[in-house]
Amino acid sequence: MPVLPAWVLKLLPYVLALSAVLGAMWYLDHAGYQRAKADQALDHAITAAIVMRVTHDSEQRMSQQLAGIAGDLSSKVASIDEADRTIIQPTIIKEIRNDPRLSDPALGISDGLRDALNCARRLSGPNPCAIGYSVTVDLSKPAPAVGQDDSGSGDGGSGSGG
Repeated sequence: MPVLPAWVLKLLPYVLALSAVLGAMWYLDHAGYQRAKADQALDHAITAAIVMRVTHDSEQRMSQQLAGIAGDLSSKVASIDEADRTIIQPTIIKEIRNDPRLSDPALGISDGLRDALNCARRLSGPNPCAIGYSVTVDLSKPAPAVGQDDSGSGDGGSGSGG
């Protein structure tokens, strides 16, 4: 075994003590570092849970508000449809009831009934028929029959009132 010089042997206890102190400091510092990493992970988990809870509550609140808005909108649309029905439907019923020309297929429909039907068709939307069907409805006024006047009085010139 090699022999150490005397000056190294004098310093050896101090070097060992200094190494022990530095080792203890490193160990304590590393333990603190590990604890800080664990605390940071816990803080991230807590923050994520809070964010998820706030987001969920916000989504619930927004969905309730949207459901309320949708309900209000659907009731407004229904009231508009009801108003349209109460304006157009009685016109059609009155025209059908009061127009004697509807009993004769050669005479066609009256101008008022044609206008009310066209208005109802316009209000029913851009595509009232199911997709894939080819439907054509011609509600134009037919040509008057031979011997009929085109005055629109509907009495055919007979002089009887309607």
